[in-house]
Amino acid sequence: LSKKRGRVGLRVPVASPSAEKGPRMPTVPDVARKVLALRSADIFKVRACLASVEPGARQMRIVTAAIDTAAGAVLVASDRLPVGVSVSPVENVPNVQDASGQRLKISGIVWLELDVGGFTARIRAWVVPKLPVPVLLGTPFINQYVEAILPRERLIKMRDPESRESWTIPLLSMAQSL
Repeated sequence: LSKKRGRVGLRVPVASPSAEKGPRMPTVPDVARKVLALRSADIFKVRACLASVEPGARQMRIVTAAIDTAAGAVLVASDRLPVGVSVSPVENVPNVQDASGQRLKISGIVWLELDVGGFTARIRAWVVPKLPVPVLLGTPFINQYVEAILPRERLIKMRDPESRESWTIPLLSMAQSL
């Protein structure tokens, strides 16, 4: 396995051709052994708008959201919540860890409206103080709303689970700050 520019990929060995046997190609067990130990993730950035779901509250906040294919939760930074959003305490705090294995402090849970590319979804998010990204949309969000991530085209294809309507939204450049 080789790691280049933050991506993990499979390196296929190049052997010199032999008159008798030809180049040695990796067998399925060779490849499977290496891939089973592989843990990789891709993070894609999109522009989003957060709003309170509470009646009468129309405070919104424009944020950059990170769609993380390896995150098992939806998280929001406490300092990026719209004004007036009520954070509910949590009795059974989940064990949420960052990429380095450090446990994140969960200060509560919120329900928010998240507008991504013109579609508004009601999401439940764990509130984390000092989260390094404004919003982290992990696999619960991806499984429900993301149909395809097209990195070469710099697009994400979204799907409304109720109406089955699809639309695409642009990915932000990785150089743009979160």
